[in-house]
Amino acid sequence: MWERNNLKNEGVMTDRKNKLSRPKKTIEELRKASDALHYEIWMFDEMVKSLSTQSPQPGNPQYNALVESFVQHMRNLLEFFYPTDKVRPDTIIASDFFLTQKQGEKKIQPWLDNERKDSHQFLAHLTYDRMKKDKRWDYPKISKYINEIVEEFLNEVPQDLIREKLKNYKVPPANIIKSPIDEMFASTTTGLLPGISVTRDLFK
Repeated sequence: MWERNNLKNEGVMTDRKNKLSRPKKTIEELRKASDALHYEIWMFDEMVKSLSTQSPQPGNPQYNALVESFVQHMRNLLEFFYPTDKVRPDTIIASDFFLTQKQGEKKIQPWLDNERKDSHQFLAHLTYDRMKKDKRWDYPKISKYINEIVEEFLNEVPQDLIREKLKNYKVPPANIIKSPIDEMFASTTTGLLPGISVTRDLFK
C-alpha cells in the first residue's frame, strides 16, 4: 500500500493526494519527526484511556481539558494521515515517509471528516457554529479507526526512517476501550452510541 520515498537531500517530492510540491525531507529530519508523531499517538491513546475511567461532572474544567486534549490529538493525527489541499509545508504528513500514499488518495470517510471539521469549530477556532448543536465525541469509535490506521502505518513505514519510540509503540487493542460507567453515560450524555460519547460543558 505504501511505496517508499526515494530520499535525497535535495529537490522536492510531489504529494499525489494533495498535488502539492513539498520540500523533501532528509532521513534525519524524518527520524526526528517520528518522535513528534509518537507523542501525538501516545497522548491520543492516553486521553482515550482517561476518558474511559472518568465520570463527567458539569462545569468540571479538568474533565473539559481531557475532552479538549483528546480532540486536539485526534485532529493532529487526522491531519497527518488525511492532509487537505491547504496543508502547510511545515506540517508533518504520512506521505513524507513514502513516494506515494495510495491510501491517502482515497477520501476520508464522511463521518470522520465531520469529526475533523467539528474539531475546527469546537476547539481550534472560536465560532458561532458551536452554538448550533450539542457536540458529542464518540471516542471509542474514533480511537478504533485511527489506531487501525496507525498500526498499518507502523507495519509498512521504512523502519530506518523512524526512531525506537515509534518502532516499539504498541497500539492498544480496541476491546480495552470500554467505560466502567456506561450506564451513567447512557442516561446523561447519550450521543452517537449509548454510553461511549463525551461532551464538553460550554455554558457552565
